[in-house]
Amino acid sequence: MPVRWQVIGGLFFVIVVIASLFLSLAGYSRIETVGGLIAPEGGIAQIVPTRAGIIANLSVEAGQRVGSRAALAIITTEESLAGGAASSAQILESLNAQEQGLRRQEEQISAAANAERARLEARILGFEAEVSGLRNRIRVQDGLVKSARDELEAARGIAERGFISRRDILQREEVWLGREQQLSLLRQTLAMQQAAIGEASAAMRQTSASSGAQIAALAGQRSDIAQRRTGAAASRAYRLEAPVAGTVTALTARVGQAVSPQAPIMAILPDGSELRAELYVPSNAIGFLEVGQEVALALDAFPYQRFGTTPARVTAIAAAPVVQAGADGNAIPAYLVIAALERNRVSAYGDQRELIAGMTLTARITTERQSLFEWLFEPLFAVRRR
Repeated sequence: MPVRWQVIGGLFFVIVVIASLFLSLAGYSRIETVGGLIAPEGGIAQIVPTRAGIIANLSVEAGQRVGSRAALAIITTEESLAGGAASSAQILESLNAQEQGLRRQEEQISAAANAERARLEARILGFEAEVSGLRNRIRVQDGLVKSARDELEAARGIAERGFISRRDILQREEVWLGREQQLSLLRQTLAMQQAAIGEASAAMRQTSASSGAQIAALAGQRSDIAQRRTGAAASRAYRLEAPVAGTVTALTARVGQAVSPQAPIMAILPDGSELRAELYVPSNAIGFLEVGQEVALALDAFPYQRFGTTPARVTAIAAAPVVQAGADGNAIPAYLVIAALERNRVSAYGDQRELIAGMTLTARITTERQSLFEWLFEPLFAVRRR
């Protein structure tokens, strides 16, 4: 065999060996590219006006930390009448006048009830004093009746022996009967006075119950007016409060700006929230995703061609899709995938820039790694698996 052919055969063999090694050792990665954003673990509290209006006062600035239930802004919703007066102001003025009238009625009813109770208490005290005097007189009169009866009995015994005349007996009987009659009259008077005390006590209880019922009815009317006044005041303006403690961000509100319930005017980043990447993966790319897979985040605010990518790792995959708007505006199903950031800073121009919640990004998820040999012969392997 000529030497030239041996050299060509040797070179061909070396090329085949090198190609085989390259196909075996070189890798191919299956990459899924999806969109997403940087978000805190607890989510961002979007502050959205509940009703359309005008911002009358703004109590916070971007980057300011606020506590839970802290005042953020005052929104006025009041409308003016043709004459220039505010309709809600006129309603409040009318309601205040009605409430003042009801309070005066309560005061009058209370004063009248107090006066009537004082009069009845005075009568009861007078009746009780008379009852006390009558009981003393009855006790004395009862003694006199017993004394007259004893004298009459003794006189009758003596009269039987003829020492006292019939006339004396009749006189003693008259004395005894007179004292009995007086005792009966005293007892009747006592009963009448006790009945008067009962009637006065019942009248006093009736007065208290009647005045209490009238005052309760007026209080119910005042409560209704208070509710209407609260509604009227709320129709003039309302206050936006922070639902959670955190830092104000994405502040777009300005004093005098018109707002609507469709657009948030700021957001609250909750305290202690770790940033993470929230990725929305379409259904045609979810099949090969697994927890633990590597993710390269290309932040739109820091072009990856200049600043590189931020590494992350998949920590959770939603079991059910949510509806997202596609590039053409049509709704498409997408799965929420959570990726933990390995660092929350980007090196830019010699500085470390903090990542901010709400930053949009493009994520490249490595779903599968293969050698070039496996990639080239994947169709054959697929046929064999069938």
